[in-house]
Amino acid sequence: NANGYAYASGTSMATPHVTGAVALLSGFKPTWTWQQLRAGVLNTVRTTTAMTGITVTGGVLNINNMLVAASPPPANTAPVVTISSPADPTTVGSGANVTFTGSSIDTQDGDISAGLSWSSNLDGAIGSGASFSTTTLSVGTHTVTASSTDSGSLNGTDTVTVTVNSPVVTIPAAPSNLVATKLSGLVQLTWTDNSNNETGFTIERQTRLSNGAWGSTTTYSVGADTTTFSQSPGRGRYRFRVRSFNSAGASAWTGYVNVKI
Repeated sequence: NANGYAYASGTSMATPHVTGAVALLSGFKPTWTWQQLRAGVLNTVRTTTAMTGITVTGGVLNINNMLVAASPPPANTAPVVTISSPADPTTVGSGANVTFTGSSIDTQDGDISAGLSWSSNLDGAIGSGASFSTTTLSVGTHTVTASSTDSGSLNGTDTVTVTVNSPVVTIPAAPSNLVATKLSGLVQLTWTDNSNNETGFTIERQTRLSNGAWGSTTTYSVGADTTTFSQSPGRGRYRFRVRSFNSAGASAWTGYVNVKI
């Protein structure tokens, strides 16, 4: 035509196209043999009924298929898991709130942190996701593992050591405001509980002897958070006092309160 271009067909036109494709593939895969290059071209054609019985492959050249087949996707790689908190190692007291934060980045799948699974060698599964908090870690040294699995079933992990110490038990605060009330032969004691860590209270009763001395000491125990105690000691003069206790020891006594029945 006027522009110097025209349609043409036949082997004279096909040959330079295929030669160019082979050259392109050879440049892309310079270590391939001629047999590999030939297979790379012939095995990636686009089949079409128009070429059935005309070409060896029954198809036409497809450079895109050829290059894609020569460039298989990279092998799957495991996700990279990183625990950012708590610091490694960390020591806390029993019952402390510990926040775990981590990430899982996968070359093929991207950010898959939401699928993290967290476990302790002492407590088993303890949480999931990119971040969670717990107050229930048992006493001891934990190896906490964050684990993530990608779509190719490859697994990545990271660990952090968390030591949970036994709670420090302190002697409870002493009770106060002890009052004794006489009710028809019944003595009722009331007091103010000033501690939050006692395991109970001890009530001490002494009896006034005939010589005026105090003796015949008797003690009673009641449970934690109790603020009252009643008994019928019989006729006589008595004095009472109260203290709190736990595994660390006992508090100071309250002052005595006296009562006559």
